[in-house]
Amino acid sequence: NAAELRSFFETQGVLTQSTVDSELFLHLISHSKRQSQLDQIFDAMTQAEGAFSVVIMTENFLCAVRDPNGFRPLCLGRMNGRGPNGTDGYVVASETCSLDLCKATYVR
Repeated sequence: NAAELRSFFETQGVLTQSTVDSELFLHLISHSKRQSQLDQIFDAMTQAEGAFSVVIMTENFLCAVRDPNGFRPLCLGRMNGRGPNGTDGYVVASETCSLDLCKATYVR
């Protein structure tokens, strides 16, 4: 529904800088009425239709989202002891072969 969303934002006077669909996610997030940043992201994703995978990094967290049907894959990997202060670190990739390159263990 990218064309529909783009048209809606244009009628609201929102200027888009590109034809890239990911820009629409940013506008959906910034126009959300939810309080927390995470809730704003989830709110935006519920308004998107079709196939997508999105990874958003904020100052406080990394959020990975895929479309409800899972058409665009995302996989999660764990990097034992390679996070802050020796905790486990996590990586998100579109293919499991990417996890091998950074020596991460496939989680899901």
